[in-house]
Amino acid sequence: MLYKLHNIRTKNHFKKLSQSIFVKTVLWISLLFGQFSVVAQRDSVDAKLLKFKSKAKSGIQVPVDYSAEDSMVLDIPGKKVYLYGNAKVRYEDINLDAGYIMVDFNTQGIIARPYNDASGKLVHRPHFSDGKDQFTSDSMNYNFSSKKALVFNARTTQQDGFVFGEKTFKDPQNNTYIKNARYTTCNDTVNPHFYIFAKKFKIIPNKQAITGPANLVIAGINTPLLVPFGFFPLQKGQTRGVIFPTYGESQDRGFFLRNLGYYFPINKYYDLAVTADIFFRGSYGIHLNSSYAKRYKFRGNVGFDYNYNEFGEKETGITISKDYTIKWNYNSDAKSHPGQTFNANINYVSSNYNKNNSFTQQNIIQSTIQSSANYSRSFLSNNLNMSLGSRIVQNLQREEVNITFPEMSLNVPRISPFANLNTKNKAIKTLGLSYNGDFLNSVVMKQKNLVPALGLDRNNDSIHIADSLKSSIVQSVPISASIKLFKYFQLNPTASFTEYWYFKSELQSWDNVNDTLLTTQKNGFERASSIQASMSFLTTLFGMLQFKKGKLQAVRLVLTPSLNFGFRPDLQTYSNGFRKVQIDTLGTTKDYSIFGNSGSAYPSGVSSASIGFNINNNLEIKTRKHTDTGYVSKKIKLIEMFNISSAYNLVADSFNWSNFSFNGRSTLFKSKLSVNYSWTIDPYQYTNRRINKLVIDNGKNLGRLTGANLSMGTNFNKAAREKKVNANTSNAELMMINTYPQYYVDFSIPWSLQVNYNLIYTHADPRVPSEVRQSVTFNGDVKLTENWKIGYGSGYDFFTKQLAITKIDIHRDLHCWEFSFGWIPVGFRQSFEFRINVKASSLQDLKLSRRNFWYDN
Repeated sequence: MLYKLHNIRTKNHFKKLSQSIFVKTVLWISLLFGQFSVVAQRDSVDAKLLKFKSKAKSGIQVPVDYSAEDSMVLDIPGKKVYLYGNAKVRYEDINLDAGYIMVDFNTQGIIARPYNDASGKLVHRPHFSDGKDQFTSDSMNYNFSSKKALVFNARTTQQDGFVFGEKTFKDPQNNTYIKNARYTTCNDTVNPHFYIFAKKFKIIPNKQAITGPANLVIAGINTPLLVPFGFFPLQKGQTRGVIFPTYGESQDRGFFLRNLGYYFPINKYYDLAVTADIFFRGSYGIHLNSSYAKRYKFRGNVGFDYNYNEFGEKETGITISKDYTIKWNYNSDAKSHPGQTFNANINYVSSNYNKNNSFTQQNIIQSTIQSSANYSRSFLSNNLNMSLGSRIVQNLQREEVNITFPEMSLNVPRISPFANLNTKNKAIKTLGLSYNGDFLNSVVMKQKNLVPALGLDRNNDSIHIADSLKSSIVQSVPISASIKLFKYFQLNPTASFTEYWYFKSELQSWDNVNDTLLTTQKNGFERASSIQASMSFLTTLFGMLQFKKGKLQAVRLVLTPSLNFGFRPDLQTYSNGFRKVQIDTLGTTKDYSIFGNSGSAYPSGVSSASIGFNINNNLEIKTRKHTDTGYVSKKIKLIEMFNISSAYNLVADSFNWSNFSFNGRSTLFKSKLSVNYSWTIDPYQYTNRRINKLVIDNGKNLGRLTGANLSMGTNFNKAAREKKVNANTSNAELMMINTYPQYYVDFSIPWSLQVNYNLIYTHADPRVPSEVRQSVTFNGDVKLTENWKIGYGSGYDFFTKQLAITKIDIHRDLHCWEFSFGWIPVGFRQSFEFRINVKASSLQDLKLSRRNFWYDN
């Protein structure tokens, strides 16, 4: 007995049909045999679907929901349902849709396939999903009870890879067995650019894929790259595997293979990558890098690089350099331990590491490198804050290292004891005080002496780090208030008392026998103190000039002037650490402080009473653009910040004025050009030396220009300055791309050009010729065709008359592959590097290629 139900389109039509003898008969039979029930469900705005639920106690225990858009055929005696047109079946986590579906409740099986349209084309291939696994096929058989499936021409996704199978079988454990399989990371599901072909293929979900003999096929051509078996990890997150190298040639070290190694996932929180560089002239490098992360706990990485370099030729002599770097980055999540944090950023390098191993100009000329680690915690409901840390400052030019450990600070936030006082005097209510205490241990030494000083070199007992330590404790109690005067003015008086404690001091004495000045270290507690007071008086002035006609609508100027008065008495006393010492055979003496070499702050011993001023400026204009309905206004910032400052010392016997300082920042041409500028003016005259007479006294100008700095930079393509946005890419990947755009090549942008100009002028001593240093650097890329792009970067230093590191990068986007060729044609870093690899699917979506060369150190 077959019943065919066609396109029920409207609610009224369905009501009429439900009253017919046909539908009543179906309902009566379904109730009698307990097999089916008929309900109506809206599928779209103008269409209805019939849905049937199986309620048989034997066989399938969970209801099976199914529907069809075109028609359904019910074979009640045979317990079968035939669904035509956008057919859908839902059972537990299983969802199946196809052009045609047949459900057999006797065998608990299901058959799905597409249907032929009027032109004979297959339409709506079956799409099957079971939890997180899904695939599309030409046809399939599935059994609800055994959960076995037989699929023809299946297409499925496993992580970033895609699997195509001629014949596929799924067992009850959801393992997949494929005949004549193709595996690729290319998301072109019709004609992948490359794939690995294997006659036998097995997939264990979220674990691994295993193949029999397989070979690589590129652009439909079988390559001779054949492997007896294949193994592809499919675990979520970390997967172990070989890291393939890049190769090229360096002028000073010959041909090379870089970053050849292996990646180890230790567990879900930690990993390890071990790579090596091999140079054919004898140099080599070993690199260990580990990343770690735990959500809401911590995130960071640690690395160690060692490079053995041989430069030169045997005939002229070989120079050997052993370079290394230690890197550690750690960031704790604020949610893990509220009220306390720990962060570390360690980057310790040997003195010649950047010079010998970096291809980045900024790293090569870098003179100082800083590392730090800090732990902070709050106590007593945030009324006491403690910070404990360490700092390392390396001076690569002098090959010195300045280590501060430990560095501890205690801070009591500002307390206002009279805030709730019942008085009309508002100034007393604003009176507050706080406490700051700093404990410091520091040492400065040659970098080559650090290992012996730490006691790691047992053969060297001549250096002890404890002998070079400098320790101090500096405590201060600032007191401040805020007073509003005449509604528009702000008066901020402050006073601070500071106490200095030292555990080592330096004594100087004159040696009459040898006619020389002797310096000796003295261990023991010493103290000193100082006091200072200041007062600032400030307000804000607004100026507006408006125009009734023309494009310029208004000019707005904001001035923030302030006057600052500071007083510090002379506490140059014996108890404050000041001594007199003879310095030559004539009996000349000088004052010195026994804390002058403490590595910390100490009383200056010089009284001062100064008045300073500071004027901050902000200039904006408003333009109007006439339209059919009126006009549209637009604000433009001409000067974002322009600051003028100087000071006058009331108690100095000469040179009372300090230098006049000017600095500003502007963004011009609709935020296309960023400009920073500053200059300094000395107000005093020079003859053969600096004299205590102002230049302005001669009626000339404010003073003499002693230094100036100008820097400008822009990317001429607006699209290159915009952040990348894509729904198919993870937030972590997008953050990496937008934070470090220089590491990626964007094929969606036809061209980009970043230009930076720097000018430095110095003329501190008029007896010496002035020095002008100018440099221009530029970098960018040009899209030659849809998939070819050439990158470039160079610059010129007009002072040294030398080129900056010049590089040319060629990139080829092969959709799921990327090809890169890097070349440094001139200079002492002449080299080239070649790379070809499969790129991540997330970068395919963004049309980006990863710049993974030129030594990302």
